[in-house]
Amino acid sequence: MDTESVVQLRDELVTGVEWTRLVNCSVVATTTIAVLDWILTFDLEVSLVWRSRWTVTKFLYFLARYLPFVDCTLALYHQFSYALPASSCQTLYEVQAWLFGVGAALVELIFTLRTWAVWGKGRHFTYALLTVFCVMWVGVFVIDHLYLRATKHTISPLPQLIGCVMSVSSSILSVDYILLMLYDACLLSLMVIRGISACEIRLIHDFLDPLILGRLLLFPVRSEGNSQLIRIVYSDGIIYYAYVWALSLLNVLVITKLPIELQTLMMLMARVVHAVLACRVVLHIREQVRTQQRRALHRHDSTFGSTSWLIHAEAEMA
Repeated sequence: MDTESVVQLRDELVTGVEWTRLVNCSVVATTTIAVLDWILTFDLEVSLVWRSRWTVTKFLYFLARYLPFVDCTLALYHQFSYALPASSCQTLYEVQAWLFGVGAALVELIFTLRTWAVWGKGRHFTYALLTVFCVMWVGVFVIDHLYLRATKHTISPLPQLIGCVMSVSSSILSVDYILLMLYDACLLSLMVIRGISACEIRLIHDFLDPLILGRLLLFPVRSEGNSQLIRIVYSDGIIYYAYVWALSLLNVLVITKLPIELQTLMMLMARVVHAVLACRVVLHIREQVRTQQRRALHRHDSTFGSTSWLIHAEAEMA
């Protein structure tokens, strides 16, 4: 081997080590986010979820909350196991990829149920939303299958420094994130439309009510809880959709523009943040509904009815 080849090989190894460290840092940082968010919200989780009756949302919450820890464990093992054969690395990556897909689908189901709840759970709307959800995720899983068939792992050139190494991959995985962006854009549009409609109904109600001035003068804080619930349901929800959409776009750019070694750089981050936001949606809604119910026990709020449909829908969904 001539000097030029040795120098080229050395540069490739150095670059590989640098890229591996970058992905490793991303995996560790993402795991830290998952653990930290769990610690910060554990008290709310115990009081609002653990002690509540079993519902579909409660079941989905536990899956959304704790499956990411399995994902993080597998990702850490994939990145830091320096003696795994290529076949084991490939199997581990495939298991991780399918868990990613299933976990993301469960998280999106939480966002979907939330949208379904605030739209009144109409029969035609239910069928339409369910159809779009199923078609989208069937497409995602088909793409995952094609992507995994195109991937291949190889033996690490530096087992002491580099864990599993992916030698062949495909940018078709970016289509998954594009589909997710389109679906989230659809849900976001539905939330915005419903939010505007709710605000218009509230304004009309307040304008037409001849006692509104007296209520504002005598009981100026009675509608505070309703306004807070509306803010949580719509404003926070819209911000969460924006975060998920941005992370999906970032993954599309990483997959299509960066080298194969960096293809998984933001995947775990998007997966965990996606789950964290969905869990916070459930916790925030339940916390505000509990506050509303406690206030209702202490006083009869004549303005409560203007958003009672929303409270009941969100309470049932939560």
